[in-house]
Amino acid sequence: MDEIARCAGPGCTRSLTRLATGRPRRYCGDNCRQQARRAQVRAAEAERLRLIQLAEARAAAAAAALQLEQDTAALPALAARLAAAAAGADRSALSAALTAFAGTARRAEVLARRQFDEAGRAALLGVRPAIPGPGSSDRKYAGATA
Repeated sequence: MDEIARCAGPGCTRSLTRLATGRPRRYCGDNCRQQARRAQVRAAEAERLRLIQLAEARAAAAAAALQLEQDTAALPALAARLAAAAAGADRSALSAALTAFAGTARRAEVLARRQFDEAGRAALLGVRPAIPGPGSSDRKYAGATA
């Protein structure tokens, strides 16, 4: 019994005749088979690059979060130093304490933004679009988990 099927090559709409015996053909010819293989290789390379970018974004977010935590922990001590300098009569000590506090607060703000940006980039890179490739199956099995 003959059954009509379509070529699995990207963009190919040629019909294939499947015979009752033997392994069924998937492609109408070598060109479609090679195009499908190249598309599969490109998809794998794109996924590899996405995973590298994801790892870099996560590492950058973690580094920014660690530095932010250290700077945030240093702020109370700097605030106490600033208060002590403000209570005294030494203007140069007050100026130095104020400069140190302001610099650390600005750096903490920049680090918070960087950590937020990198975490957002990691979240975006972590979302995998469902792109079926050659050999993928659209069947849903009752026992399968998504």
